[in-house]
Amino acid sequence: MRTIFWNVRGLAKLKARCKLRELVKAHSPDYLFVVEPLVAYSNSFCASLRLQGMYPEAIHNTDSNCNANIWIFWYRDLSRPSIIASSTQQIFVEMERVLITGVHAKCTAIGRRKLWNELGLVNSMNKPWLVLGDFNTVLRCEEKK
Repeated sequence: MRTIFWNVRGLAKLKARCKLRELVKAHSPDYLFVVEPLVAYSNSFCASLRLQGMYPEAIHNTDSNCNANIWIFWYRDLSRPSIIASSTQQIFVEMERVLITGVHAKCTAIGRRKLWNELGLVNSMNKPWLVLGDFNTVLRCEEKK
């Protein structure tokens, strides 16, 4: 299962959309997680991305209070991933009998507490689990730009 995760920090920019197309073309992922698209989700916008081989829509975590900050695309010949849970900081799906959580965590430790509680729910599911994402935390100052 080939998976790409990219914190794009804005798909409104032509350069970012072109780079996303290049990544998909070069690596032919089964699944693609995009965080911080910084544009309102719409099916027409997703289709306009023209991601080679990918289904032209995405699973996203839009709620009534904010724009989606996590989008999940999948290869068009695969089944749509099953959504298990979704919040402002994560989308938890099942793909091909594997659990995958895409994370875009809050910047503060207090803000991430809810995320850690949500991630703890997977313990009872007894399946392989992949967690990928931007946890917005560093161990050492050298890790920051």
